[in-house]
Amino acid sequence: MAQLIKLEDCVSRYEQDVFRYTGQYTRLKRDRWYREKANWEINQVKEDIQGKEQHPSEKKWWKRKRNNLDNEVIEAGNVRVDQRSLSEVKEDFREELFQFQLKWASSTIRETSTISSSLKRDKSLRCLIKELPDNYLVLYRPVIQLKKAQTQLDVLLIGPDSINAIVLLETRKGEVVHASQKSFLGI
Repeated sequence: MAQLIKLEDCVSRYEQDVFRYTGQYTRLKRDRWYREKANWEINQVKEDIQGKEQHPSEKKWWKRKRNNLDNEVIEAGNVRVDQRSLSEVKEDFREELFQFQLKWASSTIRETSTISSSLKRDKSLRCLIKELPDNYLVLYRPVIQLKKAQTQLDVLLIGPDSINAIVLLETRKGEVVHASQKSFLGI
């Protein structure tokens, strides 16, 4: 997952020390994933042990519950067994990281910017963050100051060996866009 370091005109902790927070994010992500995966593996072992201990004549009634991430969890006695597959755990983890990145890209330790709900649901932003590798930094619709004027860009993508400016084009299904070397004016 790419790192979201700037979001529109929101304050960002990356503005203060980009190297510190990119490294910290990478460590937090790695540690959190190892913990999530280990918990899932432990739950799978518990499920196997519980299944072997339970005889067919001693079937218990299962009570369905939902945990804080709306993942299906089944409770039998005091043992909670996670019924999600590893791919579901991974997708839930990626969604949790996406929400975490929105928070970091819109706040500092002392200040927090308000994020519009449309940004939280933005498919382009989700795609950029979730599909690009970890070593890419994303500035999504950043507001920059050129002399005395402010202007908003679409996307700046900082990679290990390049910086790319991306313009997102909204098209209808079946439309074709042709690139041109000529300058043009939008009317």
